[in-house]
Amino acid sequence: MEIAGLANGGTLYDKIPDFKRSYAAATNVINLDVWKEASVIKSNPDKAQRPLRKLAWNPEKPFTWQFPD
Repeated sequence: MEIAGLANGGTLYDKIPDFKRSYAAATNVINLDVWKEASVIKSNPDKAQRPLRKLAWNPEKPFTWQFPD
């Protein structure tokens, strides 16, 4: 990702990378049938999943989000 210029935020060593077009990826995910049929949504606190968390907010579906200690 670094070599291809797709990473955001410098080095990717020892972390889950943020990437360019993560909002477009999140938009694609929420249009999948498996996403629409899910009864619970789980997210990680990764920066790359921030757009997905924003798009996922739905008061009718439980949403779990792990927080680091």
